[in-house]
Amino acid sequence: MITKTLQILLLIFFISCRPTKIDYNPFDKLDLNQKCSVYFIRSMGDWGDFEKTNEDFVLTDKVALQKLKVNWVLRLTDKRMACGFGYLVYITQNNKLVESIQINEPCGYAITTGGWYDFDENYYNFIDISKVSKLDRPTADSIQKELVDQKHKSN
Repeated sequence: MITKTLQILLLIFFISCRPTKIDYNPFDKLDLNQKCSVYFIRSMGDWGDFEKTNEDFVLTDKVALQKLKVNWVLRLTDKRMACGFGYLVYITQNNKLVESIQINEPCGYAITTGGWYDFDENYYNFIDISKVSKLDRPTADSIQKELVDQKHKSN
């Protein structure tokens, strides 16, 4: 009886001490020694102040990307909302899609391949606006179509 109780307690201990993945950095996959680009393309969902002001753009500057890589650590959430998305973010390396993020700033969440995460509008403070290249709407639409097609072909 004592052995069985001890086994159960040990099992509970190991299960409760098992690491759980609660943080995710979508930029961790980038090797900044390669050609990297991050496209921020506005969607038809709810736009926050940053999205209204900055519209569609691409970021390729390695120092600016490193800043995102260090600071964009998303916290897993169990909340689910049907708010739509203000930005569709496509992270590429050597013209290949590495990760995508769907962001809703007003509702405070983001979805990646890793799951649903809390999104704080202060993450946008880590984007060096002086380093972005603005995209006109037709160019943004074309890039989005190409990356979505690429994503579907890889699945």
